[in-house]
Order: sequence, then C-alpha cells, then structure tokens
Amino acid sequence: NPVAVIPNPLTPPPDLETFDPAAFRSACAAAPDTRLLLYLGRLHPVKGLERLVQAWDMLAGERAGWRLVIAGPDEEGYRARLVAEIESRGLGPTIALTGPLDDRQKWAALRAADLFVMPSDFENFGSAIAEAMYAAKPVVTTTGTPWRVLRDYGCGWQVEPDPRALADALGQAMRLSPAHLCEKGDACRRAIEDTGVFSAARACADVYEWLLGRRGAPPSVRKS
Repeated sequence: NPVAVIPNPLTPPPDLETFDPAAFRSACAAAPDTRLLLYLGRLHPVKGLERLVQAWDMLAGERAGWRLVIAGPDEEGYRARLVAEIESRGLGPTIALTGPLDDRQKWAALRAADLFVMPSDFENFGSAIAEAMYAAKPVVTTTGTPWRVLRDYGCGWQVEPDPRALADALGQAMRLSPAHLCEKGDACRRAIEDTGVFSAARACADVYEWLLGRRGAPPSVRKS
C-alpha cells in the first residue's frame, strides 16, 4: 500500500531569543568561558549514552574547556547505571546530569550549548535534533537516526553508532573555533527550515485531498 512519510512538526517558541542561557550554564556549574556539549532526551539504553561516555573518555586531549551536559528524565532506573559508568572512568568532574527540563529550560539549554549530540542506536525522527538545528547548533549523531541532511548541508556529523566513530566526530567538532561552529549552526538553521518540519499540517492536508480524489499524489506519498 502507498505510504505517506511526513516529518513531525516543529513548533519552536516565537520568543526564542528571550530564553536566558546564563541560568542554564549556572545550573550546570559551567564557567562563562566553558563550552557545552549537550545531550537532550530521555535516559534510556537505546539512546547510546554509555557509548557517549566512552567516546568522551577517549577525548582527553579535546575536553579542556568543555563540559558534557546530559539532560533528560530517567527511565527504568538507567541513570544509576550511567552514573556508575561515568564514575568508573573518573569523568564525574567533566559531566553534568541535570535531570528533566521543562520547555523553557529546554530552549535555554539549546541556546547555551555550543554543540549538540544524539548518540542513539535508533530514532524514527529525533525531535531533539530538529530543535537543536532550529536553535542553530551543529549536531553530531549516528546513522541510527534519519538525519542525513546534516551531511547534505555540511552542518553536522552522522557516523556509525560506535564509540570510536563518535569520538572522532566529536573531536573534529570540538577542535573547531567558536566562529566556525556558529557557521555550521547557521547552516543547521537553514537546513531545518528547508526540510518540511514547518509544513507538516499542509502535507497532511495534501494527503487527505489526494485520498478524496481532489489532487494527484503529493511528494510525501511513496508507492513502492
């Protein structure tokens, strides 16, 4: 049967520039000149967070001046397992776990971040990636997510879900100057505005119009 593939809608706040990143940085005990690598999502094994910690451990030469922030709610008691992994590697002073964030805190976190990471085994969409791109943050993610557009636009990294591959990509990103990261972030914003997440309602309406015989099959419909 034909299948319509429509991106999840993205509804960013209209006043994004008013969200204060300084408060979030303070909550993470990050100095004003510390650069932030942000993960935002639930704490669950499928998210690849132990892989991220392993990759972070490999980046001893790049970690100076950076702090890894892991933000999101605990699921199935996974936080304790993650903390044990962090402590076993002696990485506690370089990583902050914030717990869950409300909507305003989330957007403040995205504004505060210099770089965004999503190390998941699998994502059918990955809303946090779309939100990070809208906030003009370069993204490092895996081929388990459907975000090849990062490579197409040259605004991020999509690598195999492997600690070494993730560390290599993060290292490349972390060695970039703040100005270069900002350029990639601007490219992320352009990419997300081009990929249809703002027009999901129109795409759904086009599918219904097609089903009613009022128009031809829209681009979202895949027949084979």
